[in-house]
Amino acid sequence: MKFEEFVEKVERWSLVRKIYENSTEAQQQAKILKKVGEYIVRLDRNSREKSLGLISVGIVNAAHLFNSGRLTVTLGGYWYLGDVISPALKQNYDCSISRLAQFAQDNGYDFNECLKSAWMSIADIRGLFIDGRLVRWDELKLGDRWEFMERESKFLN
Repeated sequence: MKFEEFVEKVERWSLVRKIYENSTEAQQQAKILKKVGEYIVRLDRNSREKSLGLISVGIVNAAHLFNSGRLTVTLGGYWYLGDVISPALKQNYDCSISRLAQFAQDNGYDFNECLKSAWMSIADIRGLFIDGRLVRWDELKLGDRWEFMERESKFLN
């Protein structure tokens, strides 16, 4: 999956789930840190690939909330995972996503496959972001389920 397509899908996905309405940039930065932690403890290649993609979801959402415009990926240099986090916490999301893409490449991952893996893991999650967390479909009240379906038809069609 190309990065531009990934960004578009994640942003629409997040709009449907009210992440931008009910989350903050700081919460998305915390999500980035959580996903970095998940990458570190994962030992199998597929889980690590998905974790790199999920870090990208957090960066896309934090950048959207920061209103930094379109993200771009520029490869170059050699980066450690810590080098990805620092710019994200300083609102330099272009730098962060570029370093993540380079980190993935340097460690033998195809960044586009990381994005695809992450998208496949979140695409079918149904729920709304309420009170700082994603409330899954089976936990939603009836009115919230209707709202989700309306938002889904508005933002995904």
